[in-house]
Amino acid sequence: MGGFCRLLTAVAILLAPVGALRATHSALHRSQRARGQVRCVAADAVVPAAISLFAGSIGGAIGLGVAYPLDTLKTKTQSSAGSMPSNPFKLTAQIYRTEGVAGFYSGVSISMAGQALIKGVLFFVYGFSRNAVARTALGLSTFGLCLAASFSGAVSSLVITPVERVKCVMQARAAGSFANPFACVSELVRRDGAYGLVFRGFGATVLRESESSGV
Repeated sequence: MGGFCRLLTAVAILLAPVGALRATHSALHRSQRARGQVRCVAADAVVPAAISLFAGSIGGAIGLGVAYPLDTLKTKTQSSAGSMPSNPFKLTAQIYRTEGVAGFYSGVSISMAGQALIKGVLFFVYGFSRNAVARTALGLSTFGLCLAASFSGAVSSLVITPVERVKCVMQARAAGSFANPFACVSELVRRDGAYGLVFRGFGATVLRESESSGV
């Protein structure tokens, strides 16, 4: 009986390294799986943001280009102080008669480029904000998503404010008043400074974009 016990003890001693090796291998395998999952989560966080950046940029530019003539009518009516017809059909005829087709698209190039950047920033920041909120106690609740969207609208206001300023000035003037959008930017910088170009009306823009994006 004592010999049998000694045999079992010897076998246990011999098999102990094998068990330890198996435990080490299992722990290493679990660690590798965990690292792989972390890499997948990181990739999932980056890829949607990159896709949002591209899709938002293209969609924003095309959407603005299609609706730009109507936006021009709105801007000219608001800035004319009664010197232009308030009736959209009469205003359309007057612009076409005095400025031609170009009168409806004054500043469209800088506006489309700016809108692409605006939408790209908006969707890009929203993608990261949504992922950040998802890791908090709020999760992907309605309030959490609204918070992420509002933050993205506030950040995009840094781009929206100067772009809209240049767009509105070029639309309000007659076609050909500026050789190119950079001439308009140059005039605004000379008049208001770089700070005025970027931050004039910024507070109101932040409130507007935060609210509209959150809703």
